[in-house]
Amino acid sequence: MRFGTTAPPPPWLRFLDAAEIAGLAAIAHRATGRLPDAERATAQALRLLGPSMHRNRAYYGVQLAQLQLAQGDITSARATAATVDTAAVSSPRIAQRLATVHRKLATA
Repeated sequence: MRFGTTAPPPPWLRFLDAAEIAGLAAIAHRATGRLPDAERATAQALRLLGPSMHRNRAYYGVQLAQLQLAQGDITSARATAATVDTAAVSSPRIAQRLATVHRKLATA
């Protein structure tokens, strides 16, 4: 089956927008050890996210801080981690990842 560019996406694919594609690219770059590319793609995902995407914004914000920390950019990681708003998100996984970033930053 082939979809034209003017046809609406099927229901199972509606979540896949430019921000999500950038985020998925970031995950792939990170998995292959291409941290600078992962950082750029994560920053792009954050720029493209709509204002109502609180969970994704928190997820990618933590990911960006992790990537910055992994590359030794403590100043940027600290600034990024400070902007992550987990209050609007009820995800223990995101909160745990952010807490890990803060612990690592405390010893950096």
